Amino acid sequence: MKNETIRSQHGAARALLNHADTDLSRRFFRTGGAATRKRSTTREEQEEEEERKAGLLWAASD
Repeated sequence: MKNETIRSQHGAARALLNHADTDLSRRFFRTGGAATRKRSTTREEQEEEEERKAGLLWAASD
């Protein structure tokens, strides 16, 4: 009797976890996912990045 109870509880827990995992996956892909979302940069940040790249190119040419 104990084994049957444990199995049924384990099955219920597994089903609940699978449902939660599926729900989280749906939310992640519906929103584009954290990894694919790009933060908008300000003009100042863009200029700093361009200056940094120019500095790296200048240093590499020496």
